[in-house]
Amino acid sequence: MFRHKKLMIAAIAAVALAIAILAAGVAFGWWTAFATNGTNNAVSTGTAGLVMSGNTLNLTGLQPEASTGFVPPADAAVDYVYVGNTGSTPLMFYAYLANPLDAGGIVPYLDVQITLDPASNPYGWTDSFATGGPWTVYAGPLSTIWNSSAVGKIKLASLTPSNTPNPILPGQYGVYKIAVWLDSSAPDSTQGKTANFSVNFSGITLDEWTANGF
Repeated sequence: MFRHKKLMIAAIAAVALAIAILAAGVAFGWWTAFATNGTNNAVSTGTAGLVMSGNTLNLTGLQPEASTGFVPPADAAVDYVYVGNTGSTPLMFYAYLANPLDAGGIVPYLDVQITLDPASNPYGWTDSFATGGPWTVYAGPLSTIWNSSAVGKIKLASLTPSNTPNPILPGQYGVYKIAVWLDSSAPDSTQGKTANFSVNFSGITLDEWTANGF
């Protein structure tokens, strides 16, 4: 009888130990869950793109003109260009004249007025970049902006009239009117002469513009 009792006690102890071990296992268990949105996540870059009108400026037939305050005389040579953002990134831009060739020595006598968002243009272009114009962005001697990108960053850039950075947005276009005339001080030696240059636009991001202190 005592032997059976000892076996029963041993059995009960074994069961108790098993329950304790099982309970200990439950105590250290963890609930888990998992979710994913798949593997097709992508990080990509945007694009920076500028386009400008390809027309050759028709600034011919100049003669000495009297003007006050760099206001173009009535018969100044006038033409137009546009610049547009064809990329996906807002851009600061600036314009400048480059590749200068002044074999005739007339540049020191040339004056220019550059206007953003003119009231009209013969090409039917629409300015979506700077409405509410016209805005005179430069008026003075052509020699000041001759082959100088540094001057372009100050005077011929995507700035508001109060010189606040104004990036051109994707899909926007800005139209410029360029009026050029020969100053009344031009000597006879400037007759029949030609000066050549290209009009360039450069675009950079606003962060780069700010970082470079423009």
